[in-house]
Amino acid sequence: MNIFAQKNDAIDANGNCYIKGGMIYAIGANGAEVAIDANSENQKKLYVTGGTLVAIGGLESGASLTQACYASSSWRENTWYAMTYGNEVFAFKTPSSGGTTLVVSAASTPTLMSNVTITGGTEYFGGVGIIGGTVSGGDNISLSSYTGNNNNGPGGGGGPNGGGGPNGGGDPERR
Repeated sequence: MNIFAQKNDAIDANGNCYIKGGMIYAIGANGAEVAIDANSENQKKLYVTGGTLVAIGGLESGASLTQACYASSSWRENTWYAMTYGNEVFAFKTPSSGGTTLVVSAASTPTLMSNVTITGGTEYFGGVGIIGGTVSGGDNISLSSYTGNNNNGPGGGGGPNGGGGPNGGGDPERR
């Protein structure tokens, strides 16, 4: 599932939300919006127990994370990233805008690289996601444990440019 929200939460359950499996690439808007929202203000909760997840904009404040989630406080727009977990690779291209915190989660502890080139694999989500394939080049991204707090609002983590200017180091070719 790939969802991109320009002015709102990417996924807004308006009730308890359970992520138990599958592949989700969700991009929430800047500001108070998040990538995945369950409306904790109404005593609802987001539960992440499985699956592969990339969430630009963070997760609902107070989410229950049985499966470990990791965050990078900044990301670069229009850039190819590769998340490797176990023997699997999910590559994704970031949008030109979106929330600040980049959250990833998978069945095993992922590694994340930016500015990668991907060859082969199977395209998903209109070409902005690739499963499998071979990753070359790139820069290691430091990930920290993510607790489910919404760090997307004012005073949150870094911005979508990662401090590197409007294009964040360019858009590597994808062959």
